Amino acid sequence: MKKLLTVALVFEVPPAIGFLLFPAATLLTMAGVTLDARAVPVARVLSAALLAFCVLLFFARKSDRSELARDAVACMFFYYAVSAVTLLLAQLSG
Repeated sequence: MKKLLTVALVFEVPPAIGFLLFPAATLLTMAGVTLDARAVPVARVLSAALLAFCVLLFFARKSDRSELARDAVACMFFYYAVSAVTLLLAQLSG
């Protein structure tokens, strides 16, 4: 389980930092979407949530308590499921 948390952490930290520091450029690179000036603060707030998720993964990975690792994996599954549904709906709506 620690390997899963480590892999997720490695893949989540770069976009989280990118969205915080360079939200428009990161979103353009990752999704081909341009942001206007009003959307940049929203992207940064969402980046803060993603960074908080990364902190959870970091501590769960380092912890000896299996309950924390299990709960972090449940949180990760929920995050990925909601993200997948959201991106699927966005793709289907054009």
